[in-house]
Amino acid sequence: METCLQAGGKLTLLLLLSFFLQEEATIKKAYKASYVPATKNCEKAETLIESDPREAIELLTEIIDNTKVKKRECRLRIELRPGTHSKWYDFFPYQFRGRAWLQRAGNEADPEIARRYLANGEKDLRESKRRGIPSSGKHLDQVTEAIKKLENPAVDPEPAFRLAWQSLVDKGRFASARSHIEKSGGFLSGEKREKYLADTETLCRETVQPAVANFLFRLEKIRALRDLTAMGPTTFRREFALPDKSEIIVASPTYDWCIAFQPLLKEIRKNRDVLQSLFDHAVASMNIVATGENDWFLAVENLAFLVLKERIQEWAESSRAAGVGERSRLRGNADALRKRWKRFEQRVRTRAGSNEVFLAILPRRDFALLLSAFPVDYDRFSAIKTRIEETAEADDPDSALAAIEEDLITLRDPWETYSRDTRRKLLQYQIAVGAVRKLFDLKSVEQAARELRTLGSELRRIGGSFEVDEFGIKVRGVFDRLRR
Repeated sequence: METCLQAGGKLTLLLLLSFFLQEEATIKKAYKASYVPATKNCEKAETLIESDPREAIELLTEIIDNTKVKKRECRLRIELRPGTHSKWYDFFPYQFRGRAWLQRAGNEADPEIARRYLANGEKDLRESKRRGIPSSGKHLDQVTEAIKKLENPAVDPEPAFRLAWQSLVDKGRFASARSHIEKSGGFLSGEKREKYLADTETLCRETVQPAVANFLFRLEKIRALRDLTAMGPTTFRREFALPDKSEIIVASPTYDWCIAFQPLLKEIRKNRDVLQSLFDHAVASMNIVATGENDWFLAVENLAFLVLKERIQEWAESSRAAGVGERSRLRGNADALRKRWKRFEQRVRTRAGSNEVFLAILPRRDFALLLSAFPVDYDRFSAIKTRIEETAEADDPDSALAAIEEDLITLRDPWETYSRDTRRKLLQYQIAVGAVRKLFDLKSVEQAARELRTLGSELRRIGGSFEVDEFGIKVRGVFDRLRR
């Protein structure tokens, strides 16, 4: 146990020493023009070492050949402006290029060419290690091992062949793996070759199926449009990721449908008009499941309704502050959407035919509730005006006016459902009735206005007019004072 602890302590110490031996540099703002693209390209090249070592080498060679970039094989940051710096970069162009040469050698079938690549890699890694990057040592060991294998090639080519094949399928590059079998597997027996091909298809299928299931799961989780539109770009790409179509070698109707549907999600996030496309994809999804329930259809139908619902709700909200003409136009738009939805439903029912299980789970969408959000106009103000005028002949004018006043207060109960014009008119009538009642009590115009100033402030807040002449000159005087 003590020996293990000592060994562990030494390893930790070595790692710490390796870290502190690495040079750290801060590039002054005056030199950032050379270092900003260099660090970006170095960072990009590191990500390409395995997937595209040729491009990685080109990027890194450009950095190494750039005489303006003095600092190399160090951790550095760049002064962007006084007191503000970039993040720290692992700026190891020699090490990264050495690793890229090693990767390229591993991909090369010709031993002589691979040997040249390894020599280049060895040179770069030795330079990196000389410049104080201890981690380059392990990569240098890999180069040495690769050179030994080239000098003493194995008799059996299959291990290297399988390693390359495994690397491709592990990265989801199934078409490339199949091409590898066809181009580099000439030494295989017919049986082994068929097994590699079958295994490649199986692994492809096992990659596609969970990706497709996850795609559907994410669609079903969208309960409000904001669930989709509020996602950050990285989250969206992760949540709705699909394998690269160019590398898929098995037939999958659900995968093909997902690939076709994916761009629509991006359009929705950009607030584009995709309702008709959603209808079309919903109908197309009915082909995925021949009979019974269809989760694909339900997910798209739900998303289409959320798009339609949000649009109608936006129009309803806009119409609250709109004039009569604009309110009519917005309500007409909503009615047109409702009719489009009904046509979509009919299209779905026709396509479903006698599939009773499918028809039974078809959602019933309530447009009455949606459309009830549009403001309404109260159209009986003329009757209230007549009642006000008749109070002059009533046995008890004050009681008659009080009853009208109570009715107007009751009319305000559904205040939020009224149009802006109706709310303004209702306030004008409340002020008018209150003014007439106070004037009947022999109060002055000034007194009446003071007691009605709360209603006056409310009318002013919603942009109502104080030009009210229909109740006589004294009531007009009250409105004039409330306007001040």
